Amino acid sequence: MCKFTDRQLDNRAKKLKDLQSQADALKAEIDSLKAEIIQAMEIEGPFKTATDHYKFNYFETVKQSVDGKRLSQDMPDVYEQYRKESRYMTLKVTVA
Repeated sequence: MCKFTDRQLDNRAKKLKDLQSQADALKAEIDSLKAEIIQAMEIEGPFKTATDHYKFNYFETVKQSVDGKRLSQDMPDVYEQYRKESRYMTLKVTVA
């Protein structure tokens, strides 16, 4: 049972959508500024530098993971033995 009226729920959904749009726009602007900084420094690899106000550290991060799909095909018993299951709730709001 929802404690909000339809109007209250609609208002919150609209605000959520507006904030998500703003967040997407901000992420695009952030990514653009990062690219400008890297390009301005004319670098291709790792570096560290600083100004009077900021420190810059540009480096590669490597993430290793197991190919679960391939492992489940090649060694299904091992896959089942080490498989972890995570559960979480998701709220998805779409325009009707």
